[in-house]
Amino acid sequence: MYQVYIDRIVTLLNNNAGVIATASPVIAYYLGMKTIKTVEKRKRKEFKRELEFLLLNEIFFNLDYISQIDVSFNKNLLLDDDNLYIPTKAPRTEVIERYVEYDFISSLEKDKRLETMNIYVQLKQLKKEYYLWRELIVRTPHIKQEKQIFEQLSLPMTELTTAVLHNMVNLWIKLVLEIGSKSEYGIMKDLNRLMKKEKRKGKWMTGFYKASNYYRDSNKDKYDIVICWTNDLVEDINKSVIEIKSLYQNKTVEEDIKI
Repeated sequence: MYQVYIDRIVTLLNNNAGVIATASPVIAYYLGMKTIKTVEKRKRKEFKRELEFLLLNEIFFNLDYISQIDVSFNKNLLLDDDNLYIPTKAPRTEVIERYVEYDFISSLEKDKRLETMNIYVQLKQLKKEYYLWRELIVRTPHIKQEKQIFEQLSLPMTELTTAVLHNMVNLWIKLVLEIGSKSEYGIMKDLNRLMKKEKRKGKWMTGFYKASNYYRDSNKDKYDIVICWTNDLVEDINKSVIEIKSLYQNKTVEEDIKI
């Protein structure tokens, strides 16, 4: 029985040898193109993932740098002494400036692309305002004693600081949830693991630069977890709060925050 099928296949191949010979280059070309497209797709996926890791780390560094600007401003504003509090690090734009070139940023999904572009524009503006502000307080240190004037002159910088920190925290949290498990940094791996565990339980979470911004969120009642850079709450909001900056400590996220 099997021999009959084999004989038929041999006969078919012999009778259509010319057709098959002609079609072979076409088939080879098709298979070759398919292989090339598969390889290119894999490379694009790997390239996209590498860019996302770059963005994940770059946002984290800027969160650290810019939060120090915010801290220094408030120290100058609130403390009545002759000391000047000047941040040592300005907003960092050199890496992200290359990142937003079309060949790079076009690999991201539309929402991340728009968020990244918005953050980059805000960082550029903030960097300019930061240097103007720093020059102001270095040249006229006594101005911090005139608190209303000092606060008014600092307003362009402080408004940008608040806006970009909020936007960076939210994009960073998204990236941590998606790729944090593959990060080289333990705090990102820990946070990724915790966020996924809580999402599987059906928990809702949101992000802020300062946890107190929770009060101004119109959807605050539906959230179970608040993820923030700085936990400045002075009272219990009956929510679990994760403070990102505290994760520098040699603890896991689960030890830092009880959920």
